[in-house]
Amino acid sequence: MQAAMEHLRFGRAAWIAAATLLLATLSFSFTARTTGGWLVWSDGLAYFLYARSAVVDLDLDLRNDIAHVVDMHPADPKTLEPLLKWTRVSEDGSVHLPWPVGAGLVLVPFYAAGYLVESARAAHLDAAPDSYGLIPQYGFAYGSVAFGLIGVWALIRLTSLLVRPVAAQVASWAVVLSGPVVFYVLAHPSMAHASSFGLLALATLLWLRSWLGGVTNGRLVSLGLLVGIAVTVRYQNALFAILPLALVLKDLRERGVRRAAGPAIIAAVLAAAAPLMLIGPHLHSTLSPDSSTVTTAGYPVDLTSPYFFDVLFSCRHGAFHWAPLFGVATLGLPLLIARKQSAMAITLVLLLLANVYLIGGLGLSTQAYSGGRTTGDWLTHWDQAPSFGMRYLTECAPIFAIGLALLLDRARKRITLASCALALFALWNALLMLAYGLQTITRSGCLSYADAVRGALAALARLHTIF
Repeated sequence: MQAAMEHLRFGRAAWIAAATLLLATLSFSFTARTTGGWLVWSDGLAYFLYARSAVVDLDLDLRNDIAHVVDMHPADPKTLEPLLKWTRVSEDGSVHLPWPVGAGLVLVPFYAAGYLVESARAAHLDAAPDSYGLIPQYGFAYGSVAFGLIGVWALIRLTSLLVRPVAAQVASWAVVLSGPVVFYVLAHPSMAHASSFGLLALATLLWLRSWLGGVTNGRLVSLGLLVGIAVTVRYQNALFAILPLALVLKDLRERGVRRAAGPAIIAAVLAAAAPLMLIGPHLHSTLSPDSSTVTTAGYPVDLTSPYFFDVLFSCRHGAFHWAPLFGVATLGLPLLIARKQSAMAITLVLLLLANVYLIGGLGLSTQAYSGGRTTGDWLTHWDQAPSFGMRYLTECAPIFAIGLALLLDRARKRITLASCALALFALWNALLMLAYGLQTITRSGCLSYADAVRGALAALARLHTIF
């Protein structure tokens, strides 16, 4: 019986993966048609070039890569504008980018697979392979799909540790389909958020298993390694060090200093530091030349910013405004207290607030920051940029999944009705993605719900013109 159930689960997972790959291929084609023939663009172009350079040139020097794509598309602002805007060339001719190199390196195997296919195609045609072409781009993008599927699997497994399987599955898929995760897996796969989501969903799964089942050396070291790799993908992921830190404090409280996993703690710290040390020369300092100004990825962080509330509720890119389900899910976190898991609830809420606090502090572009004072409007660098909602909270999907799963578990016999309601959230998000891609809604500035509805209808009316 157990073997039959495992076979059924594997078969269902295989069908889900196949359907996702098919949907991803269609979505990638849609994206390429709307971005001048490039599947990778904006910040994602830099990550793609890191992967390409590592595989083809066996280095991480992007001078020849950037020169090549500029020659290929000299007048393509959508593809090249961020790369040209933020690339800095030092006196010795070396190129410096503000984006983490790890975002490209974790997708190296997928780029390599795409490049292998491209090389086979070129050999068949007796031509030179195009290492910048669409086939390697598709291979690179399928890496985001793989990380997305890993993340969904991890969400289902971690929420299943707390609630019934049906509630865990519904909550996990709802959070993924009703927020930015699905966008960065299927519509804009060259960004860092999909791989970052997969890594941190796995890290949260390990953390929760250790929290509920006890700390083991392997789990703690693996958790440290996953967080370390995630930091190389997105520097802001350093906040997720809260998870292993809380686990260590819990272990110390329960077993005492003498019996706690001391050697494992040291090994976990080293495991977290190892990825950072390996790519140390390519990491960018979070401290600007003006030592009074803390920066991340080139943007100053104002720790006294008054705009933390807006991160969640702003009509521009507020998380709860663009993804209302996230607000509903957050209400479920206090239910952990009823399960006598108040320390767990505090850890998750603290992690969410830390992310909101950091995002709220990313207040202004470097041009609007001078002498330690802000001189422009809130969140210039993303508030006036075409970001899909509050993308910086994509990595907090495990927290929202836990909260939503706890609420659904309380629903009991109303789970079917709740699932129908959640499907409406997912449909709304899909329409937003379509309208965003076809630019029938404002991609910066305040987006009211009335404008969103009009934009979704306009996008549906234009859909037939794409293919």
